[in-house]
Formats: sequence, structure tokens, C-alpha cells
Amino acid sequence: MDARFSHRAGRSYVPLVFFFAAFVVLISYVVSEYLVPAMSSASTATPGEKAGLAAYSRLLLAVVLVLLISGLLLTYGIGRRWRRPPEITKTEYIDAWAEAGKRMKDPPNEA
Repeated sequence: MDARFSHRAGRSYVPLVFFFAAFVVLISYVVSEYLVPAMSSASTATPGEKAGLAAYSRLLLAVVLVLLISGLLLTYGIGRRWRRPPEITKTEYIDAWAEAGKRMKDPPNEA
């Protein structure tokens, strides 16, 4: 392996920890504000109301899971693990004066 790529890039896990902390706060808010009242009212609900509660709960679960997955992808950048480093090529420099001399036309003769 080339010496340029032998070291690992120093990526911090601090954004990931902050993301999980924010996600725990979001889950606890959803549980306390929606799921606990929905479970307590489901015991006295009619079958139609239970179906409505189930539909809202599934929608809420889908939204929370989309937020979790997209937040993980944005915060941690999971795709970076499988990308290869770009190939480094040596730039070939040409002599500009020599190239201009090749392209120059001969001046007309004044004889």
C-alpha cells in the first residue's frame, strides 16, 4: 500500500454521539406526548378509532425511522467507508516558450 494512504483519517465520533442524544430526546418526546396517551385511550376506543390510532402510529413510526436513517447518513457519512481514494497522477508540465515557438508562423519576406 502506498505510504500516502497508510494512515486513517481522524474522524470524530462527537457528531454521532450528539445525533444519538438528540434522537433519544425525540423518541422520549414522541412516547410521552403521543404513545402513552394513545395507549390509554385505546382501551376504551371503538374498532374504528383503534384502526385510526394504529394508522397514525404507523405513520409516526415511518417518519421517525426516516429521520433516523437520513440523520445517520448525514451525520456519520456511512458512504465514505467504501469510497476509494482518488488516484494521484503526476502533472506533466510543458515549456510554454517552446510550444509558442512551434506554433509561430514565419514572417513574409520583403525582397
